[in-house]
Amino acid sequence: KHFTLNRGLHVAFSNKASDFDIPPDEAVSSEDDSSIRDELKRELLLLGSVTSQGRFASAEESQIMADLVSALEELNPSADPASHCAGSWDLCLASTKPSRSLPFFQTLKFAPQLDALFADVTRTARVRQLVQQNTVTTEVDLQMGILPFQFKRTLVSKAVFTVLGPHLWKCTLQNLNVLTPKSDY
Repeated sequence: KHFTLNRGLHVAFSNKASDFDIPPDEAVSSEDDSSIRDELKRELLLLGSVTSQGRFASAEESQIMADLVSALEELNPSADPASHCAGSWDLCLASTKPSRSLPFFQTLKFAPQLDALFADVTRTARVRQLVQQNTVTTEVDLQMGILPFQFKRTLVSKAVFTVLGPHLWKCTLQNLNVLTPKSDY
């Protein structure tokens, strides 16, 4: 299928991810934009699923994902998305390890050996995010350790944000907590 988006972006879809293409062309209606957005989201969810949230994506798959995200950004019906993104969701795709986006892990960049150790013994199980009013709460479920010494922890960060522009937030970390589930395994 070929679709032309109302901003001069042309997208080709098929069941094969490698057939994704973006040459410029003519405009279509916002109703068509909605169906194209739905198709782009399905493609992203499929790629997220088959690449384990992007962790095992090939270079080609990573580029396709980036192109799909760019196309979705172009089709965003909101003129001011930074002010209209309240909601909650689970991570289905990331261009970096999900746990690395938390402030605790960002500090590990300055200690490469420690960062490598955490990368070897940590697996991200689930990432959830809640955005409401001017706060962002992120929960990252981690499985850490090496058999038989494994345990689970949930890292919860809370930040406040200020909208600086239609596509930009300034976030200030309020707190970071490590929660222990009732039963480790």
